[in-house]
Amino acid sequence: MCCSYQEKSKLHRKSVVFSIFFTVILDLCGLLFSQHMKMFAQSDLMIRDCQNMLKKKYML
Repeated sequence: MCCSYQEKSKLHRKSVVFSIFFTVILDLCGLLFSQHMKMFAQSDLMIRDCQNMLKKKYML
């Protein structure tokens, strides 16, 4: 009986730690994703600028 109680408390502690860990990871992923999207938008603009420059260069 005592063993099962200890196991339950261990499982509970694990689940609490896991939920905290999961929340932190989700927050970090959200931050990274927003940063990545900003960077992606900027790089997309840079790529377009480069393409336009190349088009102008080779049209002339």
